[in-house]
Amino acid sequence: MIKSEYAHTLCLMALVLMLTPAPGNGGISPDPEFDQDGLIITKVGAGRDEARAIAVQDDGKIVVAGQSGEPDSSVMAVLRYLPDGSLDREFNFNAGALIGAGFGSDGIRALQLDSDGGILLGGYATENGTRFGALVKLLSDGRLDYQFGDQGIVLFKEKESDFSDIQLVPDGTIIAAGTSGFGMEVNPLIVRFDGAGNVDQTFAEEGIWGPSDLNGELYGLANQEQSGFVGGGYMYDDQGRKQLLLVRLTVAGSPDPSFGGQGVLK
Repeated sequence: MIKSEYAHTLCLMALVLMLTPAPGNGGISPDPEFDQDGLIITKVGAGRDEARAIAVQDDGKIVVAGQSGEPDSSVMAVLRYLPDGSLDREFNFNAGALIGAGFGSDGIRALQLDSDGGILLGGYATENGTRFGALVKLLSDGRLDYQFGDQGIVLFKEKESDFSDIQLVPDGTIIAAGTSGFGMEVNPLIVRFDGAGNVDQTFAEEGIWGPSDLNGELYGLANQEQSGFVGGGYMYDDQGRKQLLLVRLTVAGSPDPSFGGQGVLK
């Protein structure tokens, strides 16, 4: 597996739009104090660029993450902007980072900020044609946190998978939601990791909730603190049509019997 970290003169695929309430009519309009017209387009390299996740730090700096490159050879990409919309050149030495976590297509789907200023990323990385859910931890300055996983990167290799959303829990654990499988043969997936990036074996079944009898994916995840976790996405019905899927698990990772039908609403 390749793990590398680059600083490019300009990075990420970002279109960042800052809106502000318009006086008088209750509408919104571009914020002229954000890069003069409220809009920033940042280009990375010669390939395709996508922004998939965004968060604002307590100091007003904006972190944007996604992927850059062609579909079969993309890398994870992260940028940070100052509150006025200019690139933060102190972030990873030159405003952004490109991270190759596998040998093929890699990308970021979700982003969370921790209490120490660190940045947790969730998405996927590809090895030998197989996609695995991935977590990446950056320090507050954009460098990989080598205390997390394998030099800052965790690949979930128990199943072919992809993480669409992540949540940081106050106890230091990490909840990741997404899908396992490929094509239409997919199942919703929720995995809990400890603060170091190891699968938490005390959650659900050896750290993993992923019923084989539900054909679908989870896109969003919410932490209900003391009562557990809620995931949202879709499932296929008997005619192959997508239907709404909501899942609620207890803190221990078991389906909550008080929600829907044994923790699943479909």
